[in-house]
Amino acid sequence: MSSIRIGVFVALLGALVLPGAVWADQATGQIQACARGTFTLDQDGTLRLFHLSAKQTMYDPATWRPTVGDTVDVLFVVNKGQLEVTKATLLEAGPSTIADLASPAVVTIVEKGKSGIIGQLESGQAVKFSSSRRTQWEPAGWLPMTGEKATVEFQAVRERFGFGVLFDATRIAKKTETQEP
Repeated sequence: MSSIRIGVFVALLGALVLPGAVWADQATGQIQACARGTFTLDQDGTLRLFHLSAKQTMYDPATWRPTVGDTVDVLFVVNKGQLEVTKATLLEAGPSTIADLASPAVVTIVEKGKSGIIGQLESGQAVKFSSSRRTQWEPAGWLPMTGEKATVEFQAVRERFGFGVLFDATRIAKKTETQEP
């Protein structure tokens, strides 16, 4: 009789534990589309929608976020029918990917606004650098104009709300012809 009780207990325990168990799976492919918090991965002709978590998804490199054209390797779990990414690793950067931007960066000013500047890198990619009261502008009182060159010192930080990376400018200096980066 006690062996039957143990068998029933093990069966009930298995029925309760197994549905909650989560196994990680892996996929490798090229990103075809991106939206806020999701991306579509083409894995050998099969398109799959993956969901990102602002708190739980880890990225390698840390300052990179999935972009169309990137070849990536993802670890994911299935949760309530959704494929949730736990780790995304960049294998090959796409044409518009900014994965390892180092400070300082030399840019051509594309736009200046209240929250910072948009600068075009020498590679042709546009990057937004946010500024605050702590940002040093050199020379003092300088108002950047479209087409001017500047040297930007910055820190890459995770956005407070959302999935992206924010380039927080600490110093923006007008680049002169004799100035080296």
